Amino acid sequence: GIKKDLEESEVDYELSKREYENAEASIKVFNVDPDELVLGQPLIIRAPIQGEIVDNSIVLGQYMKEDSEPVVCVAELSKVWIVGHVKEKDIQSIKASDAVEVVLAGVPDRPIHGEIYHISEILDEETRSVKVFIECSNSDRMIKPGMFATIRFLKSPENTIRVPSTSVF
Repeated sequence: GIKKDLEESEVDYELSKREYENAEASIKVFNVDPDELVLGQPLIIRAPIQGEIVDNSIVLGQYMKEDSEPVVCVAELSKVWIVGHVKEKDIQSIKASDAVEVVLAGVPDRPIHGEIYHISEILDEETRSVKVFIECSNSDRMIKPGMFATIRFLKSPENTIRVPSTSVF
């Protein structure tokens, strides 16, 4: 009986040791030194990207497992993409790097200037439009994710020859 108890204790020890090693590896993923942790103190986790927390669903005392859903969303909002929809008939009149003016529904008196970053290659069959991604500077954090905006595409100058209609016979 004593030998059996010893073997069970050794198996329990090995399982506990592996669990500890897995927990230690999980903590190291978040750039946290396990030797600096103090029992009962809050765990500070640093994001691998620069930005600010835009969504937080953490509850004090919440237990997290490694396969749980994300609880915090970090975003870098100094530069944002605005997605516009351009009708099928107007696609030929825009191109990448064209200048645009964006007017936010919440702040109509302060237009924001940006440029077309990318024009999608896929046409949405329901709306008969193409997505256009516009890059805008957001250093004053005026643009918030999910806001509505009106986009005015500014025509870039083209090299053309203009002849007055009175000179044509």
